[in-house]
Amino acid sequence: MNDRLAELGSQVGTFQTNKSMMTVDNGQHSMNEFYETIKAIDDDIASIRAACKELDKLASAALFAPLEQDGASAKEAMSALLTKTNRITSHSKTLLNAIRAETTELKRDRKGITDANLRVRVNLERSTLTKFVDAAKEYENKQSRYRLQVKRKAERVIRAVKPLVTEEEMTAVFNHEDGVARVLQAAVLQSRTGIDDVLTEVQDTYKDVRRLEASIMELHRMFMDLALLVEQQGETLDNIELQVIEAGEYIRHGDKNLAVAVDTAKTVRGRQCRIWLAIAAILAAITLIIVIYIEAKPSK
Repeated sequence: MNDRLAELGSQVGTFQTNKSMMTVDNGQHSMNEFYETIKAIDDDIASIRAACKELDKLASAALFAPLEQDGASAKEAMSALLTKTNRITSHSKTLLNAIRAETTELKRDRKGITDANLRVRVNLERSTLTKFVDAAKEYENKQSRYRLQVKRKAERVIRAVKPLVTEEEMTAVFNHEDGVARVLQAAVLQSRTGIDDVLTEVQDTYKDVRRLEASIMELHRMFMDLALLVEQQGETLDNIELQVIEAGEYIRHGDKNLAVAVDTAKTVRGRQCRIWLAIAAILAAITLIIVIYIEAKPSK
């Protein structure tokens, strides 16, 4: 994970620098750069999936650690992991948008790239985007699940000191920074023991939930942007598919014309054969008549 993050800044800069080199004047170079970019995105996807597994471990440690210190350490590690993984997802989005822009340019100019390579670009770009979206959604789901677990744990803690807390009050805990203090005010006035500890724990939970919500919202905005990208790719694939269909229609039409031509040629050859047979029969008849005439003529 750390190695991948160390490469992100240089990769984005290198891609932007080399983008001017990825021109339609050198199609092979463009494809080589394209494959390198796809490889970088695949590496990011692997890092995101690894982060999902690590999130599961850290979430369990943060929620169920027997020692408070262990739970705090897990939360710190999770916060750092979220920051790093968010940077990785942003890096992949930047690369996907960049190769999409280049594909659009190549599709428009049609210089230095064959139709076959263009189809390869579009198909590989779309499959890579699909893999990235799947990994990012898994990452989002992990955060959403942990967020729900954190909130449920906080609710249990609050109900332990204020059993009659209402749903509105519970909602306020996670919507306002001072929500937990207001909700527990009555318990404080009643001098219930352990209120300070509960207040501190739930306030920390509020920060955790807010951080997770911010990360999830960032992913949601990214998904909205990528949805447009998928739609544009779908249009490109539809255009290519239409061209393939049209080519197929031309081939089928040519096959039909060829079949008609073959049938016509067979018919002509058949007529020619019948004509030659008729001529041969006529010649044979004439020859026979001449022979009979000569044999029947009396000799002198």
